[in-house]
Amino acid sequence: MNPIATLYHIAPCCFVFLALPFTYMELPKMVNDHNLHLDWRMAGLLLISAGAAFGEWRSRTRACVFSYTGRRRLQASPAADGQQ
Repeated sequence: MNPIATLYHIAPCCFVFLALPFTYMELPKMVNDHNLHLDWRMAGLLLISAGAAFGEWRSRTRACVFSYTGRRRLQASPAADGQQ
């Protein structure tokens, strides 16, 4: 498996690994802190821009992975036809 395809398997594991400590250690502190003011417009803008960047990255890497495997199949097929 190439390194780009490996990210599709590792990224969800990293998310879970980091989300568990955040849920039990940081989130209760944030909820109980009354001085914490969250700018919802900025948070929404960051969420949308991060989602768009991730979508663009994923489409480019997916195209790269598929073109790589497609090229590999095309290179292997003439050799297989010649052996028959």
